[in-house]
Amino acid sequence: MDVAVIIPLFNGSQWIRQTLESVFSQSQPPREIVVVDDGSEDESLEIVKSFSGITLLRNPDKGSHCARNFGLQHTTAPLVAFLDQDDIWHRDHLGIMNTILEQFPQSPACVANCAHFYEDSLNFPSPVLNPQFFVPWDFFPTNSVATPSATVIRREALDSINGWPTQFTGTAVDYYTWLRLSVNQSLIRNHCITVGYRRHNNSQGTKLRLQNIEKLIDNHINTLADALRYRVSVYPQDAVLLENRLKSLTNISDIITATINANQSLLVKGAISFEESLANESTAFISSMCNLLLWFLYPYLEPQEFTLKVILKHWPNKAAKTRQGLRERIALSRILPRHLLAHPFDLSLWALLVEFAPLISHKLMP
Repeated sequence: MDVAVIIPLFNGSQWIRQTLESVFSQSQPPREIVVVDDGSEDESLEIVKSFSGITLLRNPDKGSHCARNFGLQHTTAPLVAFLDQDDIWHRDHLGIMNTILEQFPQSPACVANCAHFYEDSLNFPSPVLNPQFFVPWDFFPTNSVATPSATVIRREALDSINGWPTQFTGTAVDYYTWLRLSVNQSLIRNHCITVGYRRHNNSQGTKLRLQNIEKLIDNHINTLADALRYRVSVYPQDAVLLENRLKSLTNISDIITATINANQSLLVKGAISFEESLANESTAFISSMCNLLLWFLYPYLEPQEFTLKVILKHWPNKAAKTRQGLRERIALSRILPRHLLAHPFDLSLWALLVEFAPLISHKLMP
């Protein structure tokens, strides 16, 4: 099946050339390549124009989700792949995704695994076909699709939910799309890395978290609540479980406010409520919720800040499961080495390293 590639663009001159090169290197080339500019003021447009075979559209000051919809309206291929301006694909990405969607004609979309990278290059592993059914609702309210760049979606499925939702703002809009697409049908995930997800401090997610974190989480909750009503209309038996999980995000908001403001009593209260809200959940799910908490907090966890020390010192022992989950996620992330380099005489950081040394060693093994 033919594929249309849609790339939202806004001041992406630092990355867009490499992104486009990854599209033009595809072993199965797309039928259409559309770049939708949101009002760039850097050299992005000149770089895009240096490539032939690209349709460049202008849709200024509307945002990335409107850009995706605008591109959708100006393409016709039955499959649509969205690629962010700073991400890259393995050369066989589109071919593999196309093959999988042909094998699973009832699935609305296919999702690839991603590798995070921070520099200009990424060595992909050899790609393989390893598709499995994937239901985003199983992980609600945590998003297990790192980026729209990992998805190839059937046009008719996206049209059935009226495209990308533009009525919401914040960091849950992409996630809302995966939830809506999977209300009635499972998606397919190919368990092989064919997408490079670039991490940098200029990302929109980082900017939104730093602007107004409390408002961001409120928008996150409201967006997911809207998606939830579609799911429970089809699976009413899931309502209690999913609603309770959504409520745990309110506890996360309280914890983040307490941590940023070094409010020990509010942190303890929020942590205990967070623990109680997850009392019946598995260790793996608790870990994923702790990871979500850290994702919201990440821009505030710079080594010069006090926020990490607040969490490690004041998270109550009474909230034992989430305490362990948080400590593990911190130890396995880039947070711990960054803080150790900045504070080499902080014994609490070395204690954390020693506690989770076996897991860290396992993660670093090739």
